[in-house]
Amino acid sequence: MPPPVKSSPLRILYLANYAPLNETEAAEEASESVRYTRYHKEMFGLLKALGFSVTPSRKVESLLNHPTSYDYVFSLLNRAPYRGSEILVSALCEYFRLPYLGARPQIRAVAEDKYVAKLVAKQLGFEVPAGEIFRGTDAGLIPPRFPGPYIVKPRCGASSKNITEDCIQDQWSDLVSEVRRLLGLGDDVLVEEWIPGINISLPVIGGAPPLILPAYQLDSAKKGQLVTYDQKRGLERSLKRAPFDNSAVYDEISRCALRLYSELGPIDYLRLDFRITDSNKPVFLEFNICCNIGPESGFYACAKQTGLSHQEMLMRILAHSFKRQEIDWQSF
Repeated sequence: MPPPVKSSPLRILYLANYAPLNETEAAEEASESVRYTRYHKEMFGLLKALGFSVTPSRKVESLLNHPTSYDYVFSLLNRAPYRGSEILVSALCEYFRLPYLGARPQIRAVAEDKYVAKLVAKQLGFEVPAGEIFRGTDAGLIPPRFPGPYIVKPRCGASSKNITEDCIQDQWSDLVSEVRRLLGLGDDVLVEEWIPGINISLPVIGGAPPLILPAYQLDSAKKGQLVTYDQKRGLERSLKRAPFDNSAVYDEISRCALRLYSELGPIDYLRLDFRITDSNKPVFLEFNICCNIGPESGFYACAKQTGLSHQEMLMRILAHSFKRQEIDWQSF
């Protein structure tokens, strides 16, 4: 049974790209968004089941125009068509002094910038791939100061958007066309040393101390174990998830997670991504503050291994978020 709420339920603004405004609108979603339509609907239903007063919206204007109508903002809003969209909701909540899910805007900005995130990680002592930024204003595309193989990706952005197998090349001359293609989309791009190995993700639930969950491995049929946007969106079925059972590597990446959290927290939940080389060396790639936490997510699959139900996992995330922001609501 869900915990009892106070006589006046907490008023939550639920912001999500596919927040279920009505059944007809949900049914008309494009096929690409089916997985996330289901995810956002499930999270909305779970918040309602916990006894909160939940208002769904797909637009930041709901927060801008009516900030005093809500006690808390639960935002899964991501990938809006303007630069810095991932940071806007938390920044507005800070402006309106309104508690919210996630992390402070400056920390969210670090997470969203794949280059800056690695600069921070390197300062913390993590192994990171070599990388350089390329901008549309650059006079020319000068080869990086490190040898290939290379991978090029957008500097910011979620779900491996616009990354394909052509983004991995052994020679700089073969990568230039992909660098130009991504620059043509209007933002900076990051060229990195390509690290052969396997993909490992480590979910973390915020707290004092944070809860480090089991890790999972993503096996891709793509070139070099690359994980693409279509795979993450479920448009291709060539991506498989499995528990990661190397205890020595797990201990090392757990220490990385604790170090990162101690410097950048509090964060309500996050996921750290690594490449594990053939010699079992973890190389940090990024951390994500708005990763999928739905019932079908890798995040929940790991929480389930610790005995948590999906509802209990969400309650634990919210408990930390409420406590750190001093929300007057009954303890879980």
